[in-house]
Amino acid sequence: MAQVKKICKAILLLLFVSRIEPTTLDFRVAGFIPSSSLFREIYKTVNPSYQIELSHSAKDCFEVWSNISYTSASGKSVPFGIKCRLNLIPVSVGLKCVHYLTNCWDAYIGAGPSFTWLKEKNTQCLSNQGHGIGGIFKLGATKSYKRARFLLFSEYQIQHVKIKNPIQSKKINVSGFLFGGAIGVYF
Repeated sequence: MAQVKKICKAILLLLFVSRIEPTTLDFRVAGFIPSSSLFREIYKTVNPSYQIELSHSAKDCFEVWSNISYTSASGKSVPFGIKCRLNLIPVSVGLKCVHYLTNCWDAYIGAGPSFTWLKEKNTQCLSNQGHGIGGIFKLGATKSYKRARFLLFSEYQIQHVKIKNPIQSKKINVSGFLFGGAIGVYF
């Protein structure tokens, strides 16, 4: 959790230093559905993901955004059945193209690069950590009401994380879909 706080502070500092003031702040909750069958077998088919996203209107129908999310999952390793826990923290930035449907409804599509940090631990006291660079694609709809906004969204994250430990080095596929909703506020 201390890593999440450090990453949040880094994003806020970056936005402050570059003088980009966010126009929206969204609190998002999604179901993460991994595309890897092994990941689903170990950690369940759907895992909760909690996100914070800052967006700034860049020009006409474009927005720049930054996002940090946290996904935690527990399961049992294959084939030994050892209890294990996974923490996944992707940080991403990108560009959205917004299409204004009415004065209170809009739809968007977006993409950007993503950096992911992963920690995996099991009851045998073995711990793996790793990171990777990937990408994310976004699609969603927003309903605005005064200074509040409500979102429904779907995303696909392409991500492979490289893990090194004294025993082995491996890549883990943590790609997957996210489907969720959000509540946000305009600044």
